[in-house]
Amino acid sequence: MTSRITHSPLVESDLDQISDYFANEGLDLAIRFSDAVADTEQALLKMPEMGVLRQYNAPELSGVRMILVNGFRNYMIFYLPTDYGIHVVRVLHGARDLEALFE
Repeated sequence: MTSRITHSPLVESDLDQISDYFANEGLDLAIRFSDAVADTEQALLKMPEMGVLRQYNAPELSGVRMILVNGFRNYMIFYLPTDYGIHVVRVLHGARDLEALFE
């Protein structure tokens, strides 16, 4: 079976907001960020356990892991390893109140 990446609906909003922010700095930066997220996700497909296990109170987040976006150390991908690949839960900047977002 082919491994695949799925995104929660919030991920699309996260990526749109971050890309819009970077586009204000320059379209090349926004494209580089998008490519870096895709590259990081592809690496996770090969080794889904490489992210750091995180602990949150919400039961649906049991087993969630976090990894930094390649080349964008302030941005993190939160994901769950699954039987079919990975399910990305959020893509966030590290300055956000992560505890409040994952309650």
